[in-house]
Amino acid sequence: MGSTGSRKGRRDIFVRPRPLTRSEIDSLRRDAISTAEALRESIARRREGQGKSITKLMSAPRPRAAAE
Repeated sequence: MGSTGSRKGRRDIFVRPRPLTRSEIDSLRRDAISTAEALRESIARRREGQGKSITKLMSAPRPRAAAE
C-alpha cells in the first residue's frame, strides 16, 4: 500500500478543483433538466394514484353500526 505521491500533492487535488469545460457544464445542465422533468412526472403519477385511492375509499359504502 505504498503511495507514490506526496501528501501536499494529494491535498492539492481537493483544494483547487479544475474549472469545468463548456461541454461539461452543458452536459450537467441537461442532466439536471432531465432529472427534474422525470421527478415531476413521477410526482404527478404518484399524486394521481393517491387521488384515485382516496376516491375509491371515500366512495365505498360505510358499514352500519350494529343495532343493540
